[in-house]
Amino acid sequence: MNQMLFTIQFVTKYLSLCQVILAVINRLIIRMEAFFNHLLQFETLSKHEIELIKANVYCKNIAAKTNILEPGQISKRLGFVLSGVIRIFYYDDNGNEVIHCFHNENHFIGDLESYQSSMATERYIQTITDCTVVFFNKENDEYLNKTLDKWPILVRKLTESALMAKINNMKNLVHADAKTKYLEFLKKHADIVQRIPLGDLASYLGIAQPSLSRIRKSIII
Repeated sequence: MNQMLFTIQFVTKYLSLCQVILAVINRLIIRMEAFFNHLLQFETLSKHEIELIKANVYCKNIAAKTNILEPGQISKRLGFVLSGVIRIFYYDDNGNEVIHCFHNENHFIGDLESYQSSMATERYIQTITDCTVVFFNKENDEYLNKTLDKWPILVRKLTESALMAKINNMKNLVHADAKTKYLEFLKKHADIVQRIPLGDLASYLGIAQPSLSRIRKSIII
Protein backbone atom coordinates (compact mmCIF):
# COMPACT_ATOMS: atom_id res chain seq x y z
CA MET A 1 0.00 0.00 0.00
CA ASN A 2 2.80 2.42 0.93
CA GLN A 3 4.60 1.56 -2.31
CA MET A 4 1.44 2.29 -4.31
CA LEU A 5 0.91 5.59 -2.48
CA PHE A 6 4.52 6.58 -3.18
CA THR A 7 4.08 5.73 -6.86
CA ILE A 8 0.90 7.79 -7.13
CA GLN A 9 2.58 10.79 -5.46
CA PHE A 10 5.60 10.47 -7.74
CA VAL A 11 3.44 10.29 -10.88
CA THR A 12 1.37 13.26 -9.70
CA LYS A 13 4.48 15.38 -9.13
CA TYR A 14 5.93 14.25 -12.46
CA LEU A 15 2.77 15.19 -14.35
CA SER A 16 2.65 18.54 -12.57
CA LEU A 17 6.27 19.21 -13.58
CA CYS A 18 5.47 18.24 -17.18
CA GLN A 19 2.57 20.71 -17.23
CA VAL A 20 4.87 23.50 -15.99
CA ILE A 21 7.48 22.66 -18.63
CA LEU A 22 4.86 22.55 -21.38
CA ALA A 23 3.46 25.90 -20.25
CA VAL A 24 6.95 27.44 -20.41
CA ILE A 25 7.53 25.95 -23.88
CA ASN A 26 4.17 27.25 -25.12
CA ARG A 27 4.95 30.75 -23.84
CA LEU A 28 8.33 30.61 -25.54
CA ILE A 29 6.77 29.49 -28.84
CA ILE A 30 4.25 32.34 -28.67
CA ARG A 31 7.05 34.84 -27.96
CA MET A 32 9.21 33.47 -30.77
CA GLU A 33 6.25 34.02 -33.10
CA ALA A 34 6.45 37.72 -32.18
CA PHE A 35 10.08 37.73 -33.36
CA PHE A 36 9.23 36.23 -36.76
CA ASN A 37 6.12 38.39 -37.13
CA HIS A 38 8.41 41.39 -36.71
CA LEU A 39 10.79 40.09 -39.38
CA LEU A 40 7.88 39.49 -41.75
CA GLN A 41 6.99 43.17 -41.58
CA PHE A 42 10.21 43.87 -43.47
CA GLU A 43 10.65 40.87 -45.78
CA THR A 44 8.57 37.95 -47.04
CA LEU A 45 9.97 34.64 -45.77
CA SER A 46 9.06 31.09 -46.74
CA LYS A 47 8.55 28.37 -44.15
CA HIS A 48 11.98 26.95 -45.04
CA GLU A 49 13.62 30.36 -44.60
CA ILE A 50 11.94 30.84 -41.23
CA GLU A 51 13.16 27.41 -40.09
CA LEU A 52 16.67 28.28 -41.25
CA ILE A 53 16.66 31.47 -39.20
CA LYS A 54 15.10 29.67 -36.24
CA ALA A 55 17.97 27.15 -36.29
CA ASN A 56 20.48 30.00 -36.02
CA VAL A 57 19.04 31.96 -33.11
CA TYR A 58 18.67 31.09 -29.45
CA CYS A 59 16.43 32.33 -26.67
CA LYS A 60 17.64 33.33 -23.21
CA ASN A 61 15.93 34.41 -19.98
CA ILE A 62 17.92 37.15 -18.23
CA ALA A 63 17.38 38.40 -14.68
CA ALA A 64 16.79 42.08 -13.92
CA LYS A 65 19.88 44.31 -13.49
CA THR A 66 22.10 41.97 -15.51
CA ASN A 67 24.76 43.44 -17.80
CA ILE A 68 24.48 41.97 -21.29
CA LEU A 69 27.42 44.06 -22.49
CA GLU A 70 30.00 46.15 -20.64
CA PRO A 71 32.63 48.75 -21.63
CA GLY A 72 35.78 47.12 -22.92
CA GLN A 73 33.93 44.14 -24.34
CA ILE A 74 33.35 43.50 -28.04
CA SER A 75 29.73 42.98 -29.02
CA LYS A 76 29.56 39.49 -30.55
CA ARG A 77 25.78 39.15 -30.68
CA LEU A 78 22.62 41.11 -31.36
CA GLY A 79 19.27 40.47 -29.73
CA PHE A 80 15.53 40.95 -30.07
CA VAL A 81 13.52 41.63 -26.90
CA LEU A 82 10.61 39.23 -26.46
CA SER A 83 9.69 40.52 -23.00
CA GLY A 84 11.02 43.05 -20.53
CA VAL A 85 12.84 46.40 -20.66
CA ILE A 86 16.53 47.04 -21.31
CA ARG A 87 18.59 50.21 -21.02
CA ILE A 88 21.78 51.32 -22.77
CA PHE A 89 23.93 53.80 -20.85
CA TYR A 90 27.44 55.11 -20.22
CA TYR A 91 29.27 57.27 -17.69
CA ASP A 92 30.38 60.78 -18.67
CA ASP A 93 33.70 62.38 -17.71
CA ASN A 94 32.24 63.46 -14.36
CA GLY A 95 31.12 59.96 -13.49
CA ASN A 96 27.44 60.69 -14.13
CA GLU A 97 25.31 57.91 -15.57
CA VAL A 98 23.83 58.93 -18.92
CA ILE A 99 20.95 56.90 -20.38
CA HIS A 100 21.31 56.55 -24.14
CA CYS A 101 18.03 54.71 -24.81
CA PHE A 102 15.51 52.11 -23.66
CA HIS A 103 14.36 49.01 -25.51
CA ASN A 104 11.30 46.93 -24.71
CA GLU A 105 9.32 44.21 -26.48
CA ASN A 106 9.73 43.90 -30.27
CA HIS A 107 12.94 45.94 -30.43
CA PHE A 108 16.46 44.91 -31.33
CA ILE A 109 19.34 45.49 -28.92
CA GLY A 110 23.11 45.59 -29.28
CA ASP A 111 26.01 47.89 -30.01
CA LEU A 112 25.95 47.71 -33.80
CA GLU A 113 29.15 49.72 -34.20
CA SER A 114 31.08 47.38 -31.91
CA TYR A 115 29.47 44.34 -33.52
CA GLN A 116 30.41 45.35 -37.05
CA SER A 117 33.88 46.76 -36.34
CA SER A 118 34.96 44.30 -33.61
CA MET A 119 36.00 47.32 -31.52
CA ALA A 120 35.40 47.48 -27.79
CA THR A 121 32.19 49.18 -26.71
CA GLU A 122 32.02 52.15 -24.35
CA ARG A 123 28.46 51.41 -23.23
CA TYR A 124 26.55 49.17 -20.90
CA ILE A 125 23.56 47.17 -22.06
CA GLN A 126 21.62 46.18 -18.95
CA THR A 127 18.25 44.65 -18.17
CA ILE A 128 15.93 46.81 -16.06
CA THR A 129 13.37 44.03 -15.59
CA ASP A 130 13.51 40.27 -16.06
CA CYS A 131 13.84 39.80 -19.82
CA THR A 132 13.56 37.15 -22.51
CA VAL A 133 15.75 37.86 -25.52
CA VAL A 134 16.33 36.10 -28.86
CA PHE A 135 20.02 36.30 -29.77
CA PHE A 136 22.05 35.59 -32.87
CA ASN A 137 25.85 35.79 -32.82
CA LYS A 138 28.37 36.61 -35.53
CA GLU A 139 28.76 32.98 -36.56
CA ASN A 140 24.99 32.72 -37.07
CA ASP A 141 24.98 36.02 -38.93
CA GLU A 142 27.80 34.97 -41.27
CA TYR A 143 26.18 31.60 -41.92
CA LEU A 144 22.83 33.19 -42.78
CA ASN A 145 24.59 35.68 -45.05
CA LYS A 146 25.99 32.76 -47.03
CA THR A 147 22.90 30.53 -47.10
CA LEU A 148 19.97 32.95 -47.13
CA ASP A 149 19.90 35.58 -49.89
CA LYS A 150 17.26 37.62 -48.08
CA TRP A 151 19.21 37.86 -44.82
CA PRO A 152 21.49 40.82 -45.76
CA ILE A 153 18.46 42.66 -47.15
CA LEU A 154 16.47 41.95 -44.00
CA VAL A 155 19.30 43.11 -41.71
CA ARG A 156 19.69 46.31 -43.74
CA LYS A 157 15.97 47.09 -43.50
CA LEU A 158 15.94 46.40 -39.76
CA THR A 159 18.99 48.62 -39.24
CA GLU A 160 17.46 51.47 -41.26
CA SER A 161 14.20 51.20 -39.33
CA ALA A 162 15.99 51.31 -35.98
CA LEU A 163 18.08 54.30 -37.10
CA MET A 164 15.02 56.27 -38.24
CA ALA A 165 13.24 55.53 -34.96
CA LYS A 166 16.30 56.77 -33.05
CA ILE A 167 16.47 59.97 -35.12
CA ASN A 168 12.76 60.67 -34.60
CA ASN A 169 13.05 60.11 -30.85
CA MET A 170 16.06 62.39 -30.51
CA LYS A 171 14.49 65.09 -32.71
CA ASN A 172 11.69 65.52 -30.20
CA LEU A 173 14.11 65.89 -27.28
CA VAL A 174 16.53 68.50 -28.61
CA HIS A 175 14.63 71.80 -28.36
CA ALA A 176 11.54 70.91 -26.30
CA ASP A 177 10.98 72.08 -22.72
CA ALA A 178 10.97 69.57 -19.86
CA LYS A 179 7.21 69.02 -19.76
CA THR A 180 6.95 68.57 -23.53
CA LYS A 181 9.80 66.04 -23.46
CA TYR A 182 7.99 63.98 -20.84
CA LEU A 183 4.63 64.19 -22.62
CA GLU A 184 6.22 63.12 -25.92
CA PHE A 185 7.90 60.16 -24.23
CA LEU A 186 4.63 59.26 -22.52
CA LYS A 187 2.77 59.39 -25.82
CA LYS A 188 5.25 57.14 -27.62
CA HIS A 189 6.29 54.84 -24.80
CA ALA A 190 3.35 54.58 -22.42
CA ASP A 191 3.93 50.82 -22.28
CA ILE A 192 7.28 51.19 -20.50
CA VAL A 193 7.05 54.43 -18.54
CA GLN A 194 5.85 52.60 -15.41
CA ARG A 195 8.55 49.94 -15.72
CA ILE A 196 11.63 52.16 -15.66
CA PRO A 197 13.09 53.99 -12.64
CA LEU A 198 12.37 57.70 -12.42
CA GLY A 199 16.09 58.49 -12.30
CA ASP A 200 16.70 56.61 -15.55
CA LEU A 201 13.89 58.45 -17.30
CA ALA A 202 15.15 61.81 -16.01
CA SER A 203 18.66 61.03 -17.32
CA TYR A 204 17.33 60.03 -20.74
CA LEU A 205 15.18 63.16 -21.06
CA GLY A 206 17.90 65.45 -19.72
CA ILE A 207 15.71 66.64 -16.84
CA ALA A 208 16.65 66.91 -13.16
CA GLN A 209 14.88 64.14 -11.24
CA PRO A 210 13.08 66.48 -8.78
CA SER A 211 11.77 68.51 -11.76
CA LEU A 212 10.52 65.37 -13.51
CA SER A 213 8.84 64.25 -10.30
CA ARG A 214 6.97 67.57 -10.09
CA ILE A 215 5.95 67.34 -13.75
CA ARG A 216 4.57 63.83 -13.27
CA LYS A 217 2.58 64.90 -10.20
CA SER A 218 1.09 67.83 -12.13
CA ILE A 219 -0.20 65.61 -14.93
CA ILE A 220 -3.31 63.48 -14.53
CA ILE A 221 -2.78 60.34 -16.63
